[in-house]
Amino acid sequence: MEPQSEDPAQRRQHPRIPLRIRFSTSNVDGSAQTDFTSTNISLGGVFLETPDEKGFEMGTPILLQINQEGEGPLRVLGEVVYILGRDVTAESSLTPGLGIKFVHLTDDQRSRLMGLLATAPT
Repeated sequence: MEPQSEDPAQRRQHPRIPLRIRFSTSNVDGSAQTDFTSTNISLGGVFLETPDEKGFEMGTPILLQINQEGEGPLRVLGEVVYILGRDVTAESSLTPGLGIKFVHLTDDQRSRLMGLLATAPT
């Protein structure tokens, strides 16, 4: 068995694209709605900046919504797969936030995400 790379970028299935967009998030039951801004996104997930990671735990399911002009909102289910807290980022150039993996994307959700990624500035 080959050792796993220490660099998370080397383990990703989908390339990350820098893209700052607003996401509305809520618990699976629809409660506790919060808005976040993404720093990057891919077909596999998104990194959301957060001033306070309290209330989030690894494995927490989260509903994400992106409001797109000309289309209805894009809603996807995600799961918190990593957390960069202020304690980790205080002495680095990293941004505190949440790594969210998209789960169970439908063909329509995947297609709309691909369209969103295609519009990202290069």
